[in-house]
Amino acid sequence: MGPDRKTILISLLLLALPLSDALAEDKTFLLLDNLRQSVNFSYLYNYRRFELEDSSKSTRTKNNFEENYRLDMDYVVFKPGILNGHFSFEGGLEQDHLSTSSGGGSSRNRYSEAQNFRHNLNGTFFKWQPITIDFYSSQGTDRIQREFADSFDQDLTSYGFTLLAKNHHLPFHINYSSTEVDTGGLERDFNRTSETYSLGVSHRYGSLSQTNLNVQNSQSRFSLRGDPDTDRVDIRTGSLRNSLTWSSGQKNRILSSSVTGRSEQGRLNAEPRKTDYFTWNEALNWQLGKALYAGAAYTMLDQEGTFLDRESHSGRAFLRHQFVKSLTTELDLEASEETLSGGSENEAFGSLSLFYQKKLRQQNNFTLQFTQRYGEIDREFDEDIPEEEVHAVTAPFEQIILGNPNILLDSIEIRSADSPEIVFEENFDYQVTQSGLLTIITILPEIPPGTNLLIFYRFRERSDAKYREKSTRVGSSLGLLDNQLRLYGSWQETRQDLVSGDIDAFRLNDSRQITLGMEWLQQSYSAGAEYRDFELSFDRHLTYYAFFRATRPMPRGLLSFGLSDTYTIFEPSDAGEGGLPRRKQNSINVNAAYRGAFYGRGRFGLTSNYFNSRGDFVERDNVSLGMDYQTSYGKFALFLEAKVTWRLTDTESSREDYVFTKLTRYF
Repeated sequence: MGPDRKTILISLLLLALPLSDALAEDKTFLLLDNLRQSVNFSYLYNYRRFELEDSSKSTRTKNNFEENYRLDMDYVVFKPGILNGHFSFEGGLEQDHLSTSSGGGSSRNRYSEAQNFRHNLNGTFFKWQPITIDFYSSQGTDRIQREFADSFDQDLTSYGFTLLAKNHHLPFHINYSSTEVDTGGLERDFNRTSETYSLGVSHRYGSLSQTNLNVQNSQSRFSLRGDPDTDRVDIRTGSLRNSLTWSSGQKNRILSSSVTGRSEQGRLNAEPRKTDYFTWNEALNWQLGKALYAGAAYTMLDQEGTFLDRESHSGRAFLRHQFVKSLTTELDLEASEETLSGGSENEAFGSLSLFYQKKLRQQNNFTLQFTQRYGEIDREFDEDIPEEEVHAVTAPFEQIILGNPNILLDSIEIRSADSPEIVFEENFDYQVTQSGLLTIITILPEIPPGTNLLIFYRFRERSDAKYREKSTRVGSSLGLLDNQLRLYGSWQETRQDLVSGDIDAFRLNDSRQITLGMEWLQQSYSAGAEYRDFELSFDRHLTYYAFFRATRPMPRGLLSFGLSDTYTIFEPSDAGEGGLPRRKQNSINVNAAYRGAFYGRGRFGLTSNYFNSRGDFVERDNVSLGMDYQTSYGKFALFLEAKVTWRLTDTESSREDYVFTKLTRYF
């Protein structure tokens, strides 16, 4: 790879020379501008010590050195209106040293070296013309760092273009992108490729109509080195959307329509998979008067797949009235029909909502909400039903309640929604508990916040029942002292009554939820408390939450502090057959930070955090201290970061040290 990149760089530099004296006087074939160069030196130190409850110990130490050179420049071919863009080149050396030792006296040391090279090229043809073309190309080898494990090489190649036609009648764009990732040095190296084509066309007819057509075809392949099976997914999608807007005086009417078709076909884990989707949506919003609105919507979904066949129809109509901007009244009617491979479900609901808001003196306000909902559900199922859910992780120890009852625990499988080949492991990445009919997924710290999860499971639904459901919700909030103090509360109750069917085959689930809270908001600090009481037919969850946050300006920076406490009780209700025994958990989180200037040129930061969890689920203590410093002098820049973390649980304790420093010289 190295000689090819040198050839590319030399060729670009040669092209920058004028072709002849005459040509140099009139125009330049290639103009290079805004040249930036830098040299980086970085060092990473990572140390972790484990100690288990049987007093066995193990340590891991990692040292990493990296020397890097980077070049950036802008270029113009003939003139900016013909072709202009950006080019960068990056190359360097990297050294890794990893040492491990265990309580049995065994130790291991590994040393490795690697070269990193990467170039990026992007540009735009005919920037100010009716048709423009944007393109990009990137290729290189990167050394990927892993905590307390061998680093690995990753070859990444990506390129693509976008053709954009700009006009007032039928603007359109054509996109193409291709990416290939190939690894070396992992326990199981892999190769991943993806390729996507798309076409988008839009049309506008004055202010009356807006139409968009989009077609996309994507292909992805994933294979492990040495494994003859290749996971592949081919996805074809087409959608047509139209929005009609017309007015009569000051009364607006909007009709939105959309049709989408999607086909997914491939193999995953050596099993063939195929799913076809078709959806049709209609929505009408009609302003009948100055304060009277009406609307209707319809949705149809037809899904045929390897694991699940589904056909559903749903509709909604509403009438809304707003009185003097204070009282809003809304009447809703909803109906749906869903047919699955294992049965069907029909629903019909009606609801009445009232929302009142009043502005008080001194910028204070008062709100009051009331909703009454009543309906009937008819279910006929005779087999286990597969289901998939997508959830985003927001915090460690987050609890995800799955959307269906009676889930079969052995069927639960959790993957990364962004990279389905990554499978998470139970009791290491997450824990599963059942509370009555509900299934709860507890996310452990090994899954970082921001991860998108794809959860697959099967739930048991063998029932032939018709029941009525009635729910009532009341909520209110009051702002006082210029809205610096906010008091809020809500009460919601849902009751289900069997109309026909076997009550032993289908369990009704009544629920009640009460929330009370307050917030005190000041310029330099805020505080609040909340009480939540969530009761089902089989379990009851009580949560007490309080927090305090403050910031204080300092002569050279800003000091911040935060404290929160969450106390949760899980207990069977009075009708708690099948519920879990009473359990409780208390979690305290304390953090403080300072960030400010350091002798004029630099920025300095200190962070600290303490997390304590005690109860029947898990007992854990986490303590972390960190600092960072960055400064620049002339053409030099320095960055330094250090952090130490202690973790203590029922079964193990650990300490982790992290130091990273980077020195950059610009040219």
